[in-house]
Amino acid sequence: MLNIVRNLVSSIFGKILLGLMVLSFALWGVGDILSSGNSKLAAKVGNQKISLEEFYNKFGKEVQDLNIRTGGQITVQEAYEQNIDKLIINDLVYEKMVLEFADKNKIYLTDNILKDTIKNLPQFIGTDGKFSEQLYRNSIRRNFSSEEEFLNELTFVYVNSLLFENFKSGNTINTKIIDLLYEYEGEERNIDYFIFNKNDIDVDFSDDELNEYYDLNKSKYLTEEVRTVEYIEFNLEDYKKLTSANNEDALLYYNENKDLFFEEEKRSIRLARFENQEDAENFFKVWSNNNSEKTMIYQESNNITLNTIEDLTKDSFEENVIEEIFNLKKNKISNPIRIPDAGFYVVKVIEVFPESQKSYEDVKQTILDELSYNEAYDLYDQALNFADELLLTGYDLREIALELDLETIQGTASKVIKKSELDEFIDNQKNKDLFSEAYTNITNYISDIILDNETAFIFKIININEPYIQKLDVIKDRVKLDLKDYKQQKILDEIANQFLIENQFKSYDQFKNYINSNKLELLSLDNIKRNSNKSNFEYSTIEEIFASNKGNVIKFKDLSNNIGILYLKEIISPKDKISQEFYNQVLNNIKLNYDLSIESIFGDSIIENSNYEIFIQNINNLFS
Repeated sequence: MLNIVRNLVSSIFGKILLGLMVLSFALWGVGDILSSGNSKLAAKVGNQKISLEEFYNKFGKEVQDLNIRTGGQITVQEAYEQNIDKLIINDLVYEKMVLEFADKNKIYLTDNILKDTIKNLPQFIGTDGKFSEQLYRNSIRRNFSSEEEFLNELTFVYVNSLLFENFKSGNTINTKIIDLLYEYEGEERNIDYFIFNKNDIDVDFSDDELNEYYDLNKSKYLTEEVRTVEYIEFNLEDYKKLTSANNEDALLYYNENKDLFFEEEKRSIRLARFENQEDAENFFKVWSNNNSEKTMIYQESNNITLNTIEDLTKDSFEENVIEEIFNLKKNKISNPIRIPDAGFYVVKVIEVFPESQKSYEDVKQTILDELSYNEAYDLYDQALNFADELLLTGYDLREIALELDLETIQGTASKVIKKSELDEFIDNQKNKDLFSEAYTNITNYISDIILDNETAFIFKIININEPYIQKLDVIKDRVKLDLKDYKQQKILDEIANQFLIENQFKSYDQFKNYINSNKLELLSLDNIKRNSNKSNFEYSTIEEIFASNKGNVIKFKDLSNNIGILYLKEIISPKDKISQEFYNQVLNNIKLNYDLSIESIFGDSIIENSNYEIFIQNINNLFS
């Protein structure tokens, strides 16, 4: 059902990055509490309750919607067996988490915004061009159990868009989100550890053990499927060499299209956002004194972030706001500017770029490049259309290459490729479909034209070498090493497990004393971050370190297949060593590298800081 809301509001809020599928199954199975007092609940988030009725209604509607979209006849029980229930409860729980976060941080959808949003949704506009109460009520009745449900989900979508959409706009940065992301990404952990080294374990085995290991693990010794393909490549860059655009053509184009080379006035600004006018005015007074040292001290003590917007145009903000900004001279600072539903802003103009008409000499090369590109694209497009006609009439690849005189451009080529090399080769070819498709068809198969930006391919499968299990006699040395490693790891794992049973460290000193008394090598790794790549640990170990508490002892496997024991010595919050410089660095990195991962990080952080319970047994009982 949430998809319906998202579709409804897309025209108002633009592309809203919800990322719920990124978080799917992240909540399930965590924080489970079963008690008789919660027998009628599906979940709790803080003080908010999700009833079994609410869950089941949404589940049933999702199944109904799924059948409508796919033309299928999936039953409720089949949907449950396919884990649709987990997706639904995740959606519901995460929705409550976001709303709770917004409430704590005073991010609200006002009644006026709510009314205006609903009245402007195209789905509710009648034939007279005005909001239709009847269309609105009919939609609620068809898609939701109540108007309250619709309004709640609309509020969630709006709040979620406020949390994430401003990263893309470049106009406003929600500092509360930056604070949270900064704390999440900046957190560090210090550990001490020691290794049970597999090379310290002597193992031997008989020929019978070797044969048995080989028989049980034959799939490890399966060769890769190898295919030989022949292909034609059409590359736009090659056709650019055949173009004839000259200076005369460029001058004519310039004279006929001068308006394309007119630059409107632009400005670069720095700005700070405040919740209320008083805070904005106080900062204005400090900033206006042009004392950078005092300004920096005031910023740090009041946790004020200055953000930069480059190349600001007159259509970037509302008319009254942009008028105030464009009336400022370079290095001047504005009085607090109020933007409805967005707070108060203090703005400083860093640079002014007056409107201008670019000369022919300034843009000549750009025009030549554009004319050459257009001419080359026409030739490229004509070649592809002709090749498509030849394919339809049964021409072979080499015949197509001959007809198109592709030796002048790019002749046919062949490639022998293993499946494990597929990703690397595709990347090198700047093509994501060519050889992926080659591994799904049979010998002598000729593809359609495969387009990839400014490149196109046609390929033919020449030969297929099927995978086979290599004989023991051929790979005996390899199997011996694998068996040795297997037996060493098994012994190490038993040693580590026994160690954890026998030793319960209640303090770091106990852990350190044990290492010293047993003459083990104490190793340290400090300032580990979530995206750390400086350790010899598997990524799963890093994840476990950040999911653990100070003083926890963790068994792990390093990248060399040794077994180790680590002690989580210290958790360092970035607040302990925060600096404005580092804060701004994090902020700029987020702005420059915004993608779905940011939302995933933020979503994970919301989950980590939320108090929630999912009552799995209660949900399962609905379907038993």
